[in-house]
Amino acid sequence: MIIYIDQQEKLPLVFPQDYIKKRRVVKMSYGDYGCTINGNKCPIMFERKSKADLWGTLGSTKAKHERFKREIARCHKAGHQLIVIVERSVTDILKGHSFRKGGKVIKCKVGGLALFRTINTFEEKYAVRFIFCRDRDEMSTTIAERFLAWGKLQ
Repeated sequence: MIIYIDQQEKLPLVFPQDYIKKRRVVKMSYGDYGCTINGNKCPIMFERKSKADLWGTLGSTKAKHERFKREIARCHKAGHQLIVIVERSVTDILKGHSFRKGGKVIKCKVGGLALFRTINTFEEKYAVRFIFCRDRDEMSTTIAERFLAWGKLQ
């Protein structure tokens, strides 16, 4: 298995699994992680989101929603499934999000439940899937094992 990592991924996940033979950093037009197994391109693409990224994409402006919808459309047009893998649990997302600005802690206007409802709407309306993981190790295992499962079905 070869894992492809988008060149814009600022802090790439580590994949310690012994069945992953290579990791290649490439320019991707959608998603952050893809793979090939025995030369076959997996139709599953993963988009990694930190908690802040998730709020920035789905909890902010309509323009950012539209940008994400275009990414989903590019992925589907290429015949791929997009899975958004979130570096937090659902419980943590429901607590909401805050950030520091000028030494002050600012709570996001969009609450956790509202964002979770947006996530569920995106899943239903745009055929994108969200998976929540408690940490980066769980994320890398989930991605690698999903790719491996696809490879076994080939």
